[in-house]
Amino acid sequence: MAFMTAYNQLFLVYVAIYSLSLYTLGASLLTLDVSMVRQSLAGAPVKAAAAFMFLMSLTLTAMWLGTIMPPLLANEKPALLETYTTLVIQAMDLGILVPLGLVTGYLLLKRSGWGYALASIILIKGAAYGTAVLAMALFQVLNGIEVFAPFILALVALVACAVGLNIAFYGNMKAMGSA
Repeated sequence: MAFMTAYNQLFLVYVAIYSLSLYTLGASLLTLDVSMVRQSLAGAPVKAAAAFMFLMSLTLTAMWLGTIMPPLLANEKPALLETYTTLVIQAMDLGILVPLGLVTGYLLLKRSGWGYALASIILIKGAAYGTAVLAMALFQVLNGIEVFAPFILALVALVACAVGLNIAFYGNMKAMGSA
């Protein structure tokens, strides 16, 4: 809302919510006992989750660069720009999600506690956000707006993988007592 909604009277509220969420996440990560997270998720499908992280990163990279590079090389504006002044979602995906997915996949393969912790966040985000984007696409289709079918199919596959991995990841989660 702080980045993509048309400016309105709630702009500062959107910025405050975004800022509080960001710093709350940061503070939570600083106090997170990643060794306990790793222990509680000892039965998680690590290789499958790592493969998902790499696949998600590759899919986002291919999807966004496939739509950004041709107009860039032709010195034209990308169609995705529409009425905006920049590509906010693409910048966040390419600048945050892609590197985070690659690092998380690597850390999972190394069985690092941070890999388990970050994978937990990304898998939940992938299922929730992906489902929201699919719902948005459905409403676009119902309102006669054309959607890019390969993007939707890739997103369906990623969301299905994220949901399945969430079930597998948390289905084997062990309760850990506090010290």
